[in-house]
Amino acid sequence: MTALLLTLCWLITGLLLGLLCYLARLRPRTHASDWYRLALVGALFASLGGWIAVPLLGYFFATGVAIWCAITACLFLRFWIRLRSNQRAQTQVS
Repeated sequence: MTALLLTLCWLITGLLLGLLCYLARLRPRTHASDWYRLALVGALFASLGGWIAVPLLGYFFATGVAIWCAITACLFLRFWIRLRSNQRAQTQVS
């Protein structure tokens, strides 16, 4: 029961962090209307980070790791898409 409740909390936290990144305009410009993608990325990486942290650090610290994983994933997504679009633009010019 504890694991199910923690997973649900991590998913909700990831969704909220993804939406917060969207509202802070940390989304790529190519995905201006795809607010659900950032929310899903946040939820996915929060739950993965939480479950990876449980055997390593225990239940107490797993929530903190889940939050940091969701934030890092949402921020990294922005820079990765920008890098890919710059590379694509350079190959089209060449």
